[in-house]
Amino acid sequence: MEKRTWAIALLLVVSVLAFRIGSASLPGAEGLAGFAPLAALVLGMAMLRPQALVAVAAVAAFLVSDLILNGMHGAALLHPYLLLNAGFYGLLFLAGRPLANRLGKAAPYLLATVGGVIAFHIAANTVAWLSSPGYVPTIGGWIQANTNGLPGFPPAWMFLLKSLVGNLAFAGLFLIALRRTAPATAPVATVESAAGA
Repeated sequence: MEKRTWAIALLLVVSVLAFRIGSASLPGAEGLAGFAPLAALVLGMAMLRPQALVAVAAVAAFLVSDLILNGMHGAALLHPYLLLNAGFYGLLFLAGRPLANRLGKAAPYLLATVGGVIAFHIAANTVAWLSSPGYVPTIGGWIQANTNGLPGFPPAWMFLLKSLVGNLAFAGLFLIALRRTAPATAPVATVESAAGA
């Protein structure tokens, strides 16, 4: 992988780590929960180069930040959701590998990001529905887990909305960074076509 591509990949990982950890340590940061752009990060890494080392870096960004956040909040460092999340983002990277052939095209990347966010929302809330005694084990309970969630907590749809906003904002920044480094990462014609994609 070219040095400038590695530099972009490293910048993506560091920026997501800084955002997740920094926003959690700010007063009143509860409102930022869910804005972490993990799907956009993983798919951006897949777009840069579909290499295993890049996938490891993307998933490691999530794992490291999650471990730090758990430690900051006095929660158990390891929990079942951590493995579920790491597995999901690993699969998302593999699913996003075809994006490397469409480097610089905005529409496929943005659509994949939206799809990844929605898939993660459904997967995580399905696990919550299966494991939480607060949900009735029916289709209605599953719909509740994916929409309103449990009483006393913010609704699940709000988390989905924040995740979509955070991921799409990050994806936009990634595409801007990609355009600015076009000669080192992709043919100019491919990146210039992003505006029309």
